Amino acid sequence: MQRKYDVIVVGAGLIGMLFARTASTLGVRVAVIDKKSPKEIIASADNGKNIALTFSSIQLLSFLKIWRSLAQFSQPIVDIHVFEQQSPTLLDFASSDFYDHPFGYMVENLNLTKVTFDHLERTKKVDLFFGDKVQSINLSDSPSVKLLSGKELRSSIVVAADGRNSIIREIANIKVRHFDYHQIAIVSNILHTKPHNGIAIEKFFPSGPLAVLPLRSQSKKKFHSSIVWVEKKESKNFFQSLSKSSFDNILQNKIGSQFGNIQSYGSRFVYPLKLYMADRYVLSRLVLIGDAAHTIHPIAGQGLNLGLRDVAALSETLSDSLKLGLDLGNAQMLQDYENSRNTDAQAMVLFTHGINRLFSNRSMMLKVFRNLGLDLVDQFSVLKKFFVKKAVSAGKSAPRSVSYTHLTLPTNREV
Repeated sequence: MQRKYDVIVVGAGLIGMLFARTASTLGVRVAVIDKKSPKEIIASADNGKNIALTFSSIQLLSFLKIWRSLAQFSQPIVDIHVFEQQSPTLLDFASSDFYDHPFGYMVENLNLTKVTFDHLERTKKVDLFFGDKVQSINLSDSPSVKLLSGKELRSSIVVAADGRNSIIREIANIKVRHFDYHQIAIVSNILHTKPHNGIAIEKFFPSGPLAVLPLRSQSKKKFHSSIVWVEKKESKNFFQSLSKSSFDNILQNKIGSQFGNIQSYGSRFVYPLKLYMADRYVLSRLVLIGDAAHTIHPIAGQGLNLGLRDVAALSETLSDSLKLGLDLGNAQMLQDYENSRNTDAQAMVLFTHGINRLFSNRSMMLKVFRNLGLDLVDQFSVLKKFFVKKAVSAGKSAPRSVSYTHLTLPTNREV
């Protein structure tokens, strides 16, 4: 038996779920497919990752009425300090110099997933097909997806949000360019005895950057932060085998005394770092979003925010098609979407790739020129604003039709 929808979304990660929720606000019927069960979707989000949401991403979450359930778990980022190894601050970015609100907010991936899933389950016009796999896909004028359960779904477009190893992208034979950074990211949460005061720090070492990102703390004696520590690929076994005390000692020496005594807690995760860029984001009536389209270096913490801009842009495209009386799979409209998203993604790849290469380098001459350049950035407001715009991705994330009259965030004076 066939079921007819306007949009089929394959993949119920954060980007897939948030796109389905956004598309439903347009009045279209959406099907979401994922091979995982609801319990497995939540469990897979407990992966040590914490997310720095930009202000524009929060605008989208607010429009979707998700932010008000999430705000209680969030921590504002009010300042960003950049260091080279153990040297004094190279760059100091205060959000109050640029905005009347924080740069962004830190939230734990698990909390964001739980809240998003809860909202999606209660969303009208969205049907969930969890614990079921895609068996085949037909991208004709009326795309169809057959599931292992025997169900067949039809729609105007199919949206692949099934991650960097996208099965849908592979079925569609869309090629992927990739680059191995030969680095790993070590991800963990830490407790520390001195308050972070909403400050995010990034320390650059020849082997890679170390970011300490503030998390919401429940106690005035113990404070929480998240670390993303990039090291050379060949050190993976070494860091995985370290005892907790040995790991904490090395981390303490890296971070210094700014946060007082440091202790890691919970699981320690290690991820290989690779760049993935799909050659195409659109093929016939198929659209790639999120990591299925692009996976970038975590140095600026912009992976999810980039995916949320995919969500907003594709929602705008579908909204425009509906207003013009066009089919949701209109080729020209989807091509315009692809062009705009490719430009944004390429710019973010160049920025993150360039920053990583600039700082993960032992050349003394490059270090001298790098520090001179950063001194210039710190002294000239125009350069500083440009750097901030790229670093915190201060672009639009929410559909332009959205009204934010209900968006209430603390100003910098209230943080």
